[in-house]
Formats: sequence, C-alpha cells, structure tokens
Amino acid sequence: MDALTLWQGVQTQWRMVSEIGATGLEYEGVRASPAFRALPREQRESVFADLCAVEAAALRAWGEMRDERRRAAG
Repeated sequence: MDALTLWQGVQTQWRMVSEIGATGLEYEGVRASPAFRALPREQRESVFADLCAVEAAALRAWGEMRDERRRAAG
C-alpha cells in the first residue's frame, strides 16, 4: 500500500473548523484506521510520512482556492 491508497482510506479523519474547513488529519484516527493497520509494521512510518506530505499539499491547494474565492467575492 502506498500513501495515496492510505489517503483514500482515511478521508473520514479530517479535523474541520466551520469557517476555515479542513485544518489537517486527525493523526490518532489515521493510525487507528483499518487502512493504516493493514500496512506491514515496517512500512507504517514511511507511508505515514508520505501521507503527511500529501496532506500538506492538499491543505496548501485548498487554502489557495479559498483565498481566490474570497478575492473574487470582493
């Protein structure tokens, strides 16, 4: 399993704030998820680090889209 497969398996684990939206993944939930627990133990930390990189890229992109919507709204 790679980070993108894990990413798909933990989409219910987002920490949400009403005005902002997603602020990051709940790492406790990620580590407890069936998708994470299905990883071989020796791969878990490496795949988790990759997942964090995907999370950061998604948060950056969503932030840019949010900023664009605010600028467009005036």
